Amino acid sequence: MTTSTTTKLSIEKISLLLQGLLDVKNDVVEQDLPEDVEELVDNLLKAQEAFVDGIDDFMHRPAECWDVDDQDTVTTIVTTCPEFLHTKDDEGNLPINCVAAEVHEVNMMYLPLLAKVGYEVDNLLKAQEAFVSGIDDFMHRHYGQWDVDDEYTIETILTSCPEFLHTKDDNGNLPIHCAAEEACHKVNMMYLPLLAKVGYEHGVGGEDGRGGLLVKNNDGCTVLDYCNNSSSHKVMKVLMEMDPPLFKKEDISKYDILHEHMGLEADVFAIAGESWFEHGVGGEDGRGGLLVENDDGETVLDYCICRDSFSHEVMKALMEMDPPLFKKEDISKYDILHESNGVEALKFYTDMDPSCLFQKSRHGNYPIKCAYNIDCARYLLKKALKYNPQHQSIGGLLSPYYNFRGVEEGVVLESLIRRIGQERTWNMVEKEVSPYKDIPILHRVIECVPEQINQTINRFPHSLFLRDENNRLPIYTALERGLKWSNDLVAIMSANMSYLNQKDPVTGYYPFALAAEEPRCDLRTIYYLLRMHPGLIESGIDYDKLAVARDSKRRKIDQS
Repeated sequence: MTTSTTTKLSIEKISLLLQGLLDVKNDVVEQDLPEDVEELVDNLLKAQEAFVDGIDDFMHRPAECWDVDDQDTVTTIVTTCPEFLHTKDDEGNLPINCVAAEVHEVNMMYLPLLAKVGYEVDNLLKAQEAFVSGIDDFMHRHYGQWDVDDEYTIETILTSCPEFLHTKDDNGNLPIHCAAEEACHKVNMMYLPLLAKVGYEHGVGGEDGRGGLLVKNNDGCTVLDYCNNSSSHKVMKVLMEMDPPLFKKEDISKYDILHEHMGLEADVFAIAGESWFEHGVGGEDGRGGLLVENDDGETVLDYCICRDSFSHEVMKALMEMDPPLFKKEDISKYDILHESNGVEALKFYTDMDPSCLFQKSRHGNYPIKCAYNIDCARYLLKKALKYNPQHQSIGGLLSPYYNFRGVEEGVVLESLIRRIGQERTWNMVEKEVSPYKDIPILHRVIECVPEQINQTINRFPHSLFLRDENNRLPIYTALERGLKWSNDLVAIMSANMSYLNQKDPVTGYYPFALAAEEPRCDLRTIYYLLRMHPGLIESGIDYDKLAVARDSKRRKIDQS
């Protein structure tokens, strides 16, 4: 139930409204009318014919003027417009008081009729109140309930009873607030200009309320606060072109439009930005307000990039200005690639500055960690590999990632697997990495996320025989990292069987010594390697280093 600022509507207005609604129902489109008003509709429509000058005087004639021949007229009036039974003349007489002073024949004809209808009029007025309440609720529907098919009904209500535009619900919302809550652009475009225009004509919100656009509800929100979908600028444009304009240039800064309403098309946004720059908005380094931080420490760029997958069109327009209001260095400085949420936007920024593919965010993450979806992740991986296929992180895929507090939480590959699934992630990796045959992906997986060794071997079998930039085979990396005895380790050793008697080019150790030096390697691995090539024990082993490794291994066993 809503709380109306309009206490009563006249019978003329209600009947006019009902007639309009019936026209909509019968001639335009099927509409649902509030319940319990069918009989009221018929009665009030008849009342239209009875509203003529002098009805009130007719019902308050002096007693001597009442006549039995007026029975049909009186009956029509009291049955169609029983409100007249409540009216009083200058002396405080109701119609029934006037007729009561007449002769017996007149009394017998009219007194029972007036008394009966007077008794029933309360029920009729309750039905009228229910009808008004139903229309009021209809005009205060909330999110998900507004529909473009209601256009004719709403136009009829506004034409016949614009008073409804002044009414508020329990949260202080005018009808225009409720319509603005809808995220559907078609609903906004259809109803907001209409409600604002008619509201302005009828003084909704007072002199400075602009038809309700600037009226705050109980949450302190105006209609402008709700208009934040990607096409809201089109609504603002319609409002701005009205006479008088209901949206003005100064509203942009006064109501934080630039921060909150990032649906502006590129040319509109750019023109606005150029204007603000010319007028020194944000000072010398503020670039027309683009780099000015709000109370939450966010700039316009922060809002623009993360809210709109087409923000690159805005940035392009700003970049082409003289002087440019968007610059190449902004991409990395403001984490723009990390925040962008569309492939087209990513393409624009990476074409402008491909080095930003390996720029870390303020939290320490590469762009691929922040990929909006699998399409964005695929594009970033493909582009990063093309730009630098030898990067240790393999396009950022095997880089560590951090939470907003800067605490390391894992590897990007693991994060992608959790978000989009192991099969889809590895399909993407296989497709993008396979063209680069010299990427030592198995080495990197062993170092960063050994749980994914099996997937790597299955999808990149050639990586078992591939040497990294230090001329190392995967077996040396696996032993140095302390890989436990497992099917993965056996597969790596089997593939590198002919090299198990050769020294590691980095440490100078034979494989069994490399395993013995690493405390995390288990004895089974060392034993297997020694059995394969027992003669290596006497081949110039550094016994001092080996003794240290052995003692470390024993201490670990004792502690366990």
